[in-house]
Amino acid sequence: MKSKEQILDSGILEQYALGLTSEDENREVSQFLDQYPDLKDHLDAIERAMEIIAQQQAIVPPSELRSATINKINEIDAPKASPWPKWITGIAAGVALIAMVYGLKTRSDIQQLSGEVSSLQNQLSVMDNDCSLVKDDYATSQKLLEMYKNDNFLPVRLKGNQMMPQGDLVVFWNPTDKKACLKVNNLQSPPEGYTYQMWADVDGEMLSVGTFKSDAGIIDLKFLEEATSLNVTIEEGEGQEHPNVSKLIMSSKV
Repeated sequence: MKSKEQILDSGILEQYALGLTSEDENREVSQFLDQYPDLKDHLDAIERAMEIIAQQQAIVPPSELRSATINKINEIDAPKASPWPKWITGIAAGVALIAMVYGLKTRSDIQQLSGEVSSLQNQLSVMDNDCSLVKDDYATSQKLLEMYKNDNFLPVRLKGNQMMPQGDLVVFWNPTDKKACLKVNNLQSPPEGYTYQMWADVDGEMLSVGTFKSDAGIIDLKFLEEATSLNVTIEEGEGQEHPNVSKLIMSSKV
């Protein structure tokens, strides 16, 4: 007969609690429990630990498996006295074991997959953003090419004065089709709470043809047929009705 230490070291009590032992091994465990009553406390502790693990780690099995299990259990006669632990009997024991092992195995897998999916989503977001930038650059290049090739568009180059010496932009002025487009080449951001505003000089009066930011790219402006010059100022807020000539940074004849 095995000693109590040999029984504990063999792991048979853990296998018994999981329902993995044969009928001969079940009888052997029963003999151990009769010979060493304190092993019952050890077995109870194993069962409680497994119950806690099952509750905390198990993933809910698919509804199809649950329905099939309930139907199968209903087909079985009421169980007779059994050496199995109270918390698992018959087919329910097998299902509980599958659910627990499934939960333990796949929880780490799911966490790993979730991390991989999150990483792929981030990469996809970056790629999508890059594609959008490329598409925008392509559309801008195409529009610029069309305007340069169209003789009706007159390029008006505006360079920054001493207030903004690096400023550089082009207005495509089209008297034939009565259109105007602005292309920002180089322009620093305006102070916070301010914007750039384009003005056309018509019979000595400065009329607004649009506001824009330093990252405007290409934008449409209002076309004023009698304009003799185009001028850019820095204006407070979203633009003003009259220009602040003290903040004039660019000017060019049309």
